[in-house]
Amino acid sequence: RYKEEAGKIYGLVAGEWQELTDDEIENLKESFKAQNIENLRAFRPGEIEVKIVKDGEEEEKPLRSWNDGYYLYPDGFKQVIYVKKV
Repeated sequence: RYKEEAGKIYGLVAGEWQELTDDEIENLKESFKAQNIENLRAFRPGEIEVKIVKDGEEEEKPLRSWNDGYYLYPDGFKQVIYVKKV
């Protein structure tokens, strides 16, 4: 689990909220991404969310996002593809 307070990201570690540095968040994302790619290459089930967003609708706001399609949400890292419905 993750949360943002006062512009800082916290992770739930052993039942306690701990502030995460940008480097720690980046390392966690890269670890998640590597595992996701390994699962795809091994034809193991993976999870990629595809969200269709209608014009005028708000997208769910992630705590952090990266240009490679990975996002950090309160419930963890996800690979998400947003499709705008026109």
